[in-house]
Amino acid sequence: MSKRRPILIYLPGAEMLSRKIHQQLGKNWQLIAAEVKYFADGELKVVLPRGEKNSVRGAETYLVQAISSGYPKSRQDLFFELCSSIAALTECDAFYRNVVIPWYPYACQDKPREREPLTAKLTADMLTVSGATRVIAVDVHNDAIKGFFDRRTCGFFGIYASGTLLRHLQSLYGIMEEKNRDNFAISGVDQGSGNRIKRLAKHTKIMPVLPTKIKDYQTNETTEVIIREPVEGKTIIIWDDMIRSASTIVETARALQKRNATKVIMVATHADFCNDSVQKLSDLFKEGFLEKVICSDSFHFADDFFQSHPWFEQVSLADILAETIYNLHAEKSVARVYADDRSIL
Repeated sequence: MSKRRPILIYLPGAEMLSRKIHQQLGKNWQLIAAEVKYFADGELKVVLPRGEKNSVRGAETYLVQAISSGYPKSRQDLFFELCSSIAALTECDAFYRNVVIPWYPYACQDKPREREPLTAKLTADMLTVSGATRVIAVDVHNDAIKGFFDRRTCGFFGIYASGTLLRHLQSLYGIMEEKNRDNFAISGVDQGSGNRIKRLAKHTKIMPVLPTKIKDYQTNETTEVIIREPVEGKTIIIWDDMIRSASTIVETARALQKRNATKVIMVATHADFCNDSVQKLSDLFKEGFLEKVICSDSFHFADDFFQSHPWFEQVSLADILAETIYNLHAEKSVARVYADDRSIL
């Protein structure tokens, strides 16, 4: 067990998730809110609370950031809030500066496709330069992101929410019970999700569906989604790591609908709803084809969002994040947590 004082610090948008984590860690852990101030010209600074009781010098700190759907600042602002917070902990001599970010910024910019920077690597560099000693993220878009960190300076722990989400599905629909398995199939959104779907199908004994997406690479638009598996009369669980514009996942749902699937349940770790994604999902729900969208609480939504959108449901990451944080502080193995939890389904 580490002898250093354990402190959990949270940024705006992460209060609810942090309080859930803190409740599991126990009263020996201190909980502190970091304040973010914006100036008239848009510059920001992060301020840690004053007072001897809030000192972080020599402490083992865990900084939590989750994104709030109603937060008025841009993603660039949010990322600089994070970097500034890490720098503040560094300036105040926190011994360990662990960063808990379920949503890894710029994760989709993980390989160069045009004349562009490898921004997911730049993100790792900036977190490291800011002073992070560990980064904990959930279901990053590409597992290769771990290699963007120099483990001698800043370690990276990528944990997975698949077991948490599957257990919730099981509690709602009994998808892994033998009498129900033939009623379900589990689908990705394109060829890139094939390995995940095969793995989930193996452990649930549910039929996998592997869509083929045909794209026009000049316009970057999907022209067709081909479904080859027999899905007629089945409820299809469409699984992805995130929902952003919802275009891809809705196109997959429409292709399944044409093949006479009964309905779809959408599951994604990150509910990064943008543009008209909520309207697209609401329309599918009103048609009676969308049963539910189940995501983690890596993004925070106000209570009235759930009331207005009965198709949306969140499952908390607090359990796996608290276990990871506790094991790191206790100097125990975290492999069971940050390794893909398919082994504990």
